[in-house]
Amino acid sequence: MSEIVVNLNSESIQDAIARLEQIKYRMAVSPERVLMRLLEIGIKTAKESAGKYKDYISFYPSVGKRGDGFVGLLIASDMSKIISRWKRGGGIVEAEVSPLLMAEFGSGWYANVAPIWSDLVGKVGQGTFPGQTHAFDPDGWEWEDENGIRHQSQGEMALQPMYNAWQEMASAIEDVTIEAMGIV
Repeated sequence: MSEIVVNLNSESIQDAIARLEQIKYRMAVSPERVLMRLLEIGIKTAKESAGKYKDYISFYPSVGKRGDGFVGLLIASDMSKIISRWKRGGGIVEAEVSPLLMAEFGSGWYANVAPIWSDLVGKVGQGTFPGQTHAFDPDGWEWEDENGIRHQSQGEMALQPMYNAWQEMASAIEDVTIEAMGIV
């Protein structure tokens, strides 16, 4: 942040007032700019963190005025569901899978991480896939696809695109605020 030096003369005082007015203006318009820049960072991070699911998930910002300030949200939603099919007991079994939930929380043994989102414990992550029987087996399981080919799996790693976006946005707040205010 640059200093404003004021000499005791009319021109210097007027210059200081003009610079303070510029800072006041920047501070008045910066919250929305700060939010939009943070959300851009969050969206980029989320897309980079979503792995093979990135083409199935839409990430977008929402910014609005609330009271005397602004609120910004990074929103993620499935653009489509994935239908997982496998053979079991002589027939085909299928389940609808949310790419967003799979990317964020994973499945099976690989999802055995401390859940970040404590209000979702038991609803997502290890052991919550419909009809699962091997989620807690460190050796994983074999499954047979529709063509009769056997596969070994331990589940899907939790990639946590939304958590990573939140972490990245939180770490960028100070720099983005300074940048938006034009103070460098």
